[in-house]
Amino acid sequence: MRREGFLAHMGYHVGAGGAPVRERHRILDQCYSHRVPEHVENAASWGAPNSFQRVQKMLRTLDGLAENFRRNDPERYADAIADYEEDRNYLLAKHLPPGKWLPW
Repeated sequence: MRREGFLAHMGYHVGAGGAPVRERHRILDQCYSHRVPEHVENAASWGAPNSFQRVQKMLRTLDGLAENFRRNDPERYADAIADYEEDRNYLLAKHLPPGKWLPW
């Protein structure tokens, strides 16, 4: 049985049935600053709270989720894709440390 991912564990959901933008951003801030519970899938890969590794993992996760929807059915999941892109931009603006860049 697959374990729950960290973002879902924290209540992060997008699209028509997802949370409004302010709530999603509040949840993302918590994901950035809180410890990842050990029962969460791939917990160690999230790095320490408030770290560059954490924001990288969060950005890669959002990118991957959006890409899955783009490949699957972009018209059906347009709202979710837009939410992921908006939230990615929020993370970049708020949590990417000055002078750091992303290698992808």
